[in-house]
Amino acid sequence: MKIRPIHNEADYKASLTEISTLMDLDPDSGSSDGDRLEILATLVQAYEAKHHPIDPPDPIEANKFPMFVTVFRSRLNPDVQDDYGPLAARMSELAQTMPGYVSHKGFVAADGERVTIVEFDSEEGLRAWATHPEHVAAKKQGRASFYSEYKIQVCQVLRESAFPAKAIAA
Repeated sequence: MKIRPIHNEADYKASLTEISTLMDLDPDSGSSDGDRLEILATLVQAYEAKHHPIDPPDPIEANKFPMFVTVFRSRLNPDVQDDYGPLAARMSELAQTMPGYVSHKGFVAADGERVTIVEFDSEEGLRAWATHPEHVAAKKQGRASFYSEYKIQVCQVLRESAFPAKAIAA
């Protein structure tokens, strides 16, 4: 297990790539891969704290719009749609039963990329969704069978604005 310090952005990006690969393997804690994942995550956290610090949001502003959004971008393997569809429908049903669920929508681009946006009104609700046993099993099945690639981004809404549609006079 040869792990080196993160000295620059290239090392940082390589470490993030390796972390992503290890997370997909879902290694057991204490295993060689599990230990490697834990050490790399610690190194990345230290590097980010020094080179990519994130100022905490103003507490008053952050509490005005408690919203957490997950953006799930993916591409399916060929010929899996028939098996994927029912599982995706079940996950849609399950998400709607989770505490703090607000909404979700899915889109498919012309090039085949799929994007699903899921909103929760609390981090606890989002965490409950992410760790629900049926969802965990579906994610594992997705990595093993359905997805050729995916990317997940979890975001906290810092600002929100809306432009309501004008009522049409009858």
